[in-house]
Amino acid sequence: MQISSQNLSKVETAKIQSQFVQLLADLGHSDATTFFEDFFSETEKVVLAKRLAIAILLHKGKPYGEIAKSLNVSSATISAVAEMLIKPGIVTALQKIQEDEWAEKWASKVSRMFGARV
Repeated sequence: MQISSQNLSKVETAKIQSQFVQLLADLGHSDATTFFEDFFSETEKVVLAKRLAIAILLHKGKPYGEIAKSLNVSSATISAVAEMLIKPGIVTALQKIQEDEWAEKWASKVSRMFGARV
């Protein structure tokens, strides 16, 4: 899909973006997964996944070279994502991901310790 050369007004753009964000907030996990699969093209899904992966790896202190090699991205792409890391929404998202990873790690340890599934 190409972007139209005819721009929306700032008001229209803001309204549509607000509706999109509200939709994402309202969808549960299953519905959000289905929406993601149905709404985004394969290319858009890869772009979004790589952008998030770059942010996570940078947050974990991984060097550009390692990120570039593992995700097959350029240093320019990594640099562009690195500039986003100070934005409040990105900071919050990375904290949430870090918390989820911590919880999964400890749930697995507790499960192994007691021989039960958590």
